[in-house]
Amino acid sequence: MDYATIKERFNKIDRKEKWQSPKESSTKLQSVLQHITDRATAKKLERIYDLIHSSPLRSNTDVRPLEQQVINEIERLESAVSQNETEQLVSIADKIYRLVEERNRQLRINNR
Repeated sequence: MDYATIKERFNKIDRKEKWQSPKESSTKLQSVLQHITDRATAKKLERIYDLIHSSPLRSNTDVRPLEQQVINEIERLESAVSQNETEQLVSIADKIYRLVEERNRQLRINNR
């Protein structure tokens, strides 16, 4: 095996990669917030924004599935806003919050 192949494989399993989506996710949430008129729903989304914004950028392979779920749920959230589905908005927001909390919890455990 040559050096380039070894380096490529190592980079794929690098446990100190950065989560590329917090900034993007925060930006999407800010955009969604501009379309929310219900104060309680807006508060939930602000809590999620704060949690994501303060989340560690460092990532690892163990939490990648959670990060992808967060991204997927934010896309669902955008869709729910555009269709004015308030009930679904709250449900999706709760799920995003739980996913981000779980991601951060797992990172704290793995970094000890």
